Amino acid sequence: MSKSIQLKLLKIKYNGNSIGDDIRFEIEVARDLFTREQKMKAGETFEFNQEINKLELKDDILDIPIRIKIIEKDILFSDSGEVKGIIHIDIRKFPQTFNFEIKVQEKNKVVKKSTAFFTITLLLDFPHSNLRQYKSPKSGQNYNQYDVAIYDAVKYWNNEFFNQTNPITTFLDPNLVKAIIYVESKMGYYVPSSNYIKKNPNYYRSNPDLMQVGDPRNGSLFVLKNIENPKTGKKNTEFEIINGKEVTIEYPEANIDTPEQSIYWGVRWLFRKARENIKQADGSWTRKWLDWKETLRRYNVGDPGYVDKVYKVYEQGVGERKFKLWQLVGVMVLMLLLTGSFFVDYDKLDDPFINFHDGSAIALDANYRMAERIDLKDSALILNRSLYSMANCKFAKDSWLWEDVLKNCTYTVGPNSSDLWSIKLANGNYNWNPKDKETQIIGHVYENNGPYYIEYQKGKIGDLNNDSRDDAVVVLRLNNGGNAMISNIVVLIQNKDGEMEQYASYIMQDREDIENLYINRGIISVNVFIKSEDDPQCCASVYDTYRFKIIN
Repeated sequence: MSKSIQLKLLKIKYNGNSIGDDIRFEIEVARDLFTREQKMKAGETFEFNQEINKLELKDDILDIPIRIKIIEKDILFSDSGEVKGIIHIDIRKFPQTFNFEIKVQEKNKVVKKSTAFFTITLLLDFPHSNLRQYKSPKSGQNYNQYDVAIYDAVKYWNNEFFNQTNPITTFLDPNLVKAIIYVESKMGYYVPSSNYIKKNPNYYRSNPDLMQVGDPRNGSLFVLKNIENPKTGKKNTEFEIINGKEVTIEYPEANIDTPEQSIYWGVRWLFRKARENIKQADGSWTRKWLDWKETLRRYNVGDPGYVDKVYKVYEQGVGERKFKLWQLVGVMVLMLLLTGSFFVDYDKLDDPFINFHDGSAIALDANYRMAERIDLKDSALILNRSLYSMANCKFAKDSWLWEDVLKNCTYTVGPNSSDLWSIKLANGNYNWNPKDKETQIIGHVYENNGPYYIEYQKGKIGDLNNDSRDDAVVVLRLNNGGNAMISNIVVLIQNKDGEMEQYASYIMQDREDIENLYINRGIISVNVFIKSEDDPQCCASVYDTYRFKIIN
């Protein structure tokens, strides 16, 4: 299913020396050229917020080339500068902004040439029609009726805080707001029993306050209005940072009289929770922006599982009682798609096909979408091919040596929600080995050092893609320096030269164990112990079978 996205020109900033004021912009994206002429002087910033291209994407992640040229038009000498680059589109992180700097130097002078710098800010966004469409567990309910209100509110406050000093660093995704509304109020449809309402004096209705921002017990509206909370007798003032100073902000019009107002002011309250005001040594003030997960923790203080609840809806479409609110792709009969979406930045490696030394680890930039927990029943989970570093091992000609080969391959591994690491096993093991005393004194840090240790648990060989060559499935157990133990299922495909290439990866949850592994007619079957909702972190008690296949 294709997705429609908009590429907008947000603003252009003219810095450096003056080279003239008759400026022409050319922005070429996916072979479509946008041009504009603008009178502007050095030191000026023009805000456009203008759509320059509309793209139809079939994948969640895509790299698109871009070329930007700046021309200062003169009768005799036209000065120009150009930059080429790549827009890495990841719709799971929408909206996205991109900044490009173009240097333009005068040509009509021999010495003391003026040099100008133009900063172009682009925005990738999508219309409200691209908000994920939720299914309702009950007929007559419409979980998508507030999509326009969600989109408009998020767009407004994103723009408001982006154009301030110390602007936001990551735009708020309207899909995250929609997930919050589901968790807070089931899109306004949650109504407890009449008996519960009668017995609970603290009952607060779910509609029209979809985001629960007007609940008098949390006092959010009193802060936004800058008035005293009658329950506490105190006034908590809302401040913003403007030109290095704390300025009182108040919204006397803030209310939750309608669902649309609840969404509008709920989004504004999210932005309050997303920033910290910091006093600097010289007495001036600045602002620090938090990530949206930390913001959610602050949005709901008291429920340690709140962030997970929201992100299960946001990233996986899993609602209450595992009800599937939305699918990652269009309808698929008896199959669910696991988008093992990794993007490896090979610029981090001097040679992506290098034979790593035994026990070495190289960090690779990657984005990972956590695998959804589902009841597979008789269907098979499809593993899509992803881009990894080479396995650097060849299939053994003597078939009985296959496991020795697999114990000495290079694997791309990583836990949920982190960078991936390329690891070379030696006889089925990898152990972190600090290179110097200073590193040893500092101790192991996953973000800097990668996995603490890895062990090869088991493997199987068999033809997975119907090409009459043996492929392999390997189970690795990872420890990253804490108490978590992660089982990583890795699929290796043998190419025509006998080399093994990592095809896909599936990661179990913490301390879930894999007992048996089979390959039969291209289907991978795995007997697993997984956790029920009642199991503690230590112990998985539910015995199940997972089945996987790859696309031939």
